[in-house]
Amino acid sequence: MIKLIFAVRHFYLLPFYYLYQGLFNAHNAVRSKYIKAKFNIHPDVRFWYNTHIYGSGKIIIHEGTYFGQNTYISSYPDHAEIEIGCNCSISHSVHIRTSDNIPETLGSIHVKKKVGNIKIGDNVWIGAGVYLKGGITIGNNVAIGANSVVNKSFHDNVVIGGVPVRIIRNIN
Repeated sequence: MIKLIFAVRHFYLLPFYYLYQGLFNAHNAVRSKYIKAKFNIHPDVRFWYNTHIYGSGKIIIHEGTYFGQNTYISSYPDHAEIEIGCNCSISHSVHIRTSDNIPETLGSIHVKKKVGNIKIGDNVWIGAGVYLKGGITIGNNVAIGANSVVNKSFHDNVVIGGVPVRIIRNIN
């Protein structure tokens, strides 16, 4: 009897679930259309929910790129630029930011702003929780391990990871 009540209760909730999913997907479609219009983003780029792309700088994303949930892409100030190549796979909770605050001393409220462009090549795989700081270039065919902090540039065909990031091995 308990299994029957459980099944019936969930059966009645299904239409509400699908209605919610439909509204959620419609909201994402409108939001995605707005973001693609504001920045130079190819129509083939796919966003998972809760992806944040913002800033006053230039953001270019080429075709075939995928973004996981809770990903943040921020391009500040106006002269900063982020370019992401073709067929990149960017996992969830990734932060790509052109500017960074550096405190002058420990406990100081005065900070210096470090700003630099970010260029990510083609066929790059970025694992979950990666943080990419401004002023870097990532080559083509690069894999970045989960929870890495990328603070310097890397050439093509490598696997990188760690805090701070380093080359783990070359890809043949």
